[in-house]
Amino acid sequence: MKGKWAIAGGILAVLLLALATGLTQAQGPQPPAESVQPQGGAGVQAALGTAFTYQGQLQYDGSPVNGNYDFLFTLWDAATGGNQIGPDQQKANVPVTNGYFTVELDFGDSAFQGDARWLAIAVRQTGGFLYVILSPRQPLLAAPYALSLRPGAYVQGALNSPLLGVILTAYNTATTGYAYGVWGRSESTAGRGVYGAATATSGEACGVYGWSKSTAGSGVSGWASAKSGDTYGVWGQSDSTAGIGVFGWAYATTGSAYGVVGRSDSTAGRGVSGVAAATSGYTVAVYGRSQSPDGYGGYFVGNVHVTGNLSVGGSKAFQIDHPLDPAGRYLYHFAVESPEVRNMYEGVVTLDARGEAVVTLPAYFSALNAGPFRYQLTPIGAPMPNLHIAQEVQGNAFRIAGGAPGKKVSWEVTAVRNDPYVRDHPVPAEVDKPAGERGTYLYPEGYGQPREMGLDYQRNRDLFENETQPLPTGDR
Repeated sequence: MKGKWAIAGGILAVLLLALATGLTQAQGPQPPAESVQPQGGAGVQAALGTAFTYQGQLQYDGSPVNGNYDFLFTLWDAATGGNQIGPDQQKANVPVTNGYFTVELDFGDSAFQGDARWLAIAVRQTGGFLYVILSPRQPLLAAPYALSLRPGAYVQGALNSPLLGVILTAYNTATTGYAYGVWGRSESTAGRGVYGAATATSGEACGVYGWSKSTAGSGVSGWASAKSGDTYGVWGQSDSTAGIGVFGWAYATTGSAYGVVGRSDSTAGRGVSGVAAATSGYTVAVYGRSQSPDGYGGYFVGNVHVTGNLSVGGSKAFQIDHPLDPAGRYLYHFAVESPEVRNMYEGVVTLDARGEAVVTLPAYFSALNAGPFRYQLTPIGAPMPNLHIAQEVQGNAFRIAGGAPGKKVSWEVTAVRNDPYVRDHPVPAEVDKPAGERGTYLYPEGYGQPREMGLDYQRNRDLFENETQPLPTGDR
């Protein structure tokens, strides 16, 4: 009577990451070729691959065997019958000691997608002719933590640490090059490369938090490559009253390090778009601040458009290369301030034979402006003691008289802006500070007050208080 072959104990060890790689495409997402330069040298890490380790104990008539054996492994989607998944795995001349053997199997990167799988095993003694098919097939049970990586699964948990309250962490230890802690990509026309939501209604909650120490790194980098639809490279949402939808921190103190970078190649796109949807209160769609006295809270190359009021605490100036020393100096000119919203018009007119002239203003003058109008006349080439405004603005013109015939007069008219936007949004020159802003200053240092008394500090206390605190160290 023939003896009976068996695998005692079934699967004794399945490498955790092996099953996980089948679920997550072991090579991982590759950064877009347009934005990544290959990094050569010893620092390049080999991809993990899709192979996993299988160990079992081979028995004959209930006793462990010794020697060299050939194995044939096949993967199936059912305990009996069904469809074979992936290629045959033939392992020849495998040493077996006291029944124990170990082999490496690789059924490809699409074998494990979250559905149940069974391993069929056939064996023969090395040098033999026919394989003996062992029964039953062995069910491949996922390692516990690999379950969190199956399609549609999510990781849920709780940590009480105020410093490292992290459920899922990805850590890339490279200090140079295009190293990503988390890299997300979506091909959907309505997808998100990375989506983070912090639903806590209080506290310092971050939908997505990014941290880069590289001198050319990005705290958070997202890419939505679809050419149409509402796609987001990075999309963050926070429902907390003190939360941040997306927070990026580039910790390097040198180099071109960016906390958050936005780019759009669309002809109607936005590199960075911010919307503060609340209809009341101190809301800011995009906030920028620089601690350096030579830095910029916001820096723009190109045109800047503002719909609404523009408030400036300091001076408003243009900066150009100094025309007398363009390589060595700058020239500044500053805007003229006024308690009213004003428009100014000027020009030079030649008086007729009677010493008079009609000054024609732009065709839109009366539609844009209202009085009272202010006039300034300056004679050119000769004294004109009787020079005066003979007729004030009517329609889009006014008349000058009393001058020297044939001479020139420099004129200036100042008017009060009166278009629909200004009428709907009046800007009084003097206003009382709201209750929540009383006792604070726009420039506290100028009044001998500490910066903590500044309105900007009060509104953004968390940013000011965190600016000098080092990032947490350790296994973050």
